Amino acid sequence: MVDFVPIAFALVAPLAALELMWSTLGRTWALSPALAYGFGSVLFINAGYLAVFASSSRDPADVEALLSVSLGLLAVGVGVALGNHVLRADRRWRDWQGQPVQQDLGFSTAVVAAALVFAVVLLYFYLLGYVPLFRGLRQLLQGGFVAGLLNTARISRDVYVNPEATYIPLQGLMEAIRYFGLPVVAVWFLHFLRAGVQRRWSALMLGLIGLATVLSGQRWPLMHLLASLLLYSFWTYQAKRELRASVRRVLLMALLLGLGLSTLLGRRVETGASFVGALSRGTQDLALRVLFGNVVVPYKSYALFPESQPFLLGGSWVQNLASYLPGPLPSFPVTFYQMVTGDERGFTAPPDYYAEAYLNFGWPGVVLLSFLWGIALVALQHSFAGSRKSLVRLSYQALMTTLIAFVAMSGVSFLLGGLIVLVFVTGCLIVARTFTTLPAASPPRDIEPR
Repeated sequence: MVDFVPIAFALVAPLAALELMWSTLGRTWALSPALAYGFGSVLFINAGYLAVFASSSRDPADVEALLSVSLGLLAVGVGVALGNHVLRADRRWRDWQGQPVQQDLGFSTAVVAAALVFAVVLLYFYLLGYVPLFRGLRQLLQGGFVAGLLNTARISRDVYVNPEATYIPLQGLMEAIRYFGLPVVAVWFLHFLRAGVQRRWSALMLGLIGLATVLSGQRWPLMHLLASLLLYSFWTYQAKRELRASVRRVLLMALLLGLGLSTLLGRRVETGASFVGALSRGTQDLALRVLFGNVVVPYKSYALFPESQPFLLGGSWVQNLASYLPGPLPSFPVTFYQMVTGDERGFTAPPDYYAEAYLNFGWPGVVLLSFLWGIALVALQHSFAGSRKSLVRLSYQALMTTLIAFVAMSGVSFLLGGLIVLVFVTGCLIVARTFTTLPAASPPRDIEPR
């Protein structure tokens, strides 16, 4: 009976929260920021906590961890429902979804701005001295599959994990531009491809963006890219058949590229493994990463607060803000990993949204901050729908909604990096427009609602 109550609540609370968030769609298929967050929370946090709890010793800290994420998501849902009732964001969202996309960006301007983003991405690898993906592929061709094939090259660049690594000035900013700038640019060229504008060049640009996204051997930048493209599809396709086809393509790319990178990383691959064996291990690593990779360390943290560690009272957010200052200052996810595991290496393990609220302010923090976050999501949706539906705005909104979906596992400070990159991309557009001529604004063909 003791186990039944938290497990039942962990199953019912996410369903109730998603039902409350579903009302923000306004009878459309256009994923709202609130529902995107709900799906991200269930997929990457709530399901993982439930799986870990099922195999745990059922200590009081285990029950607290499971109830925290369940109650937190439910509080977000209640905040969303209340905010939607007051602001009527669902009606505004429905009207916004019916607008045609206004093309406020010329193709040549997009190419120049994209080139500036690419320049920063390539500058990082130039300063690094090598490209992890290429080094891993070269190792594969020379010696076959070995343990940690691509992962060794990826980790050796990280100054926090490897003390011998060379710190690159503004390393965090350049990595953020690769993480968050490339998805914005990708939305532009997917839009041009659909509109029939320079189709071959648009397809080429999308291919180059995809390649640049995975050069570091990381999977998260790829998820940001594909999630942004998926949101763009939800917001611009009106015919269900076309939307389903687009969703299938994006999910297929996510599966194939995710499995490919997971296999190349070689985290669970034994030296000398066959291709089938390496692929099997890569599949296992990807599945475990999605289900457990984001919850193991945060789950353990509930046993520390407040018994072994005092509540931080906002200290995690202060450290995250300080990490954006010049210099190799570790962000709180590094400190959090060291605090929970006792490992002095600087691996990154951010607390999820609910765990961070708990370790700062306890149960009142989980309930109140989650409730306020739900209201903030609806207010943001109301703001999105209050602007004209233009290409540049759509690309910005797709990125921010993608980051919102990942806030559940990375914390709200995660959004700051995206905002900084959007400022950079805006600067690139301003520079690009001084060298190009913007055509008269008109909705592109095949993008208007049907």
